[in-house]
Amino acid sequence: MADCLVNWLCLLIAVALSPMFPWTLMIGMEIRVKVSDYVMDRITALRQQHPDMYQNVACIRTNAMKYLPNYFRKGQVCVPKNVS
Repeated sequence: MADCLVNWLCLLIAVALSPMFPWTLMIGMEIRVKVSDYVMDRITALRQQHPDMYQNVACIRTNAMKYLPNYFRKGQVCVPKNVS
């Protein structure tokens, strides 16, 4: 199972939730260069500070709205129905 996160706030939340859910894979997709670089650097720093942790979080610089079907098969990503 993978949680797909598509903005910087969700990416930061994934970094906070990573230790609580070590078996859940979390991937962030961000189109902005500065934001994705920041998150990638933060994940790298956390992995160096805490070995064997934060291995389930990653960030990809991409346009999630356009290319999401290229990363996941149909039915692999669950989208909450009550998102406002």
